[in-house]
Amino acid sequence: MKSTKEGKVLDMTTIQNIGMQIAKLRKENTMTQEELAKNLDVSAQAVSKWETGASTPDITLLPGIATYFGISIDE
Repeated sequence: MKSTKEGKVLDMTTIQNIGMQIAKLRKENTMTQEELAKNLDVSAQAVSKWETGASTPDITLLPGIATYFGISIDE
């Protein structure tokens, strides 16, 4: 399990689900990791880590990611 900055614990299933959702949305929009990274002002390596479950996006990025893809944070 990993802790967030707020002290909440994320289990591996949650981490993998976040990454899988980002990868799914990116691919549905026919974007490369580099293109998504540029639009979110992060590195392509960060996007890769999210998609593989090695890390999660900073919580402050989630509203921007959701808005970018036209979804709610809950999705």
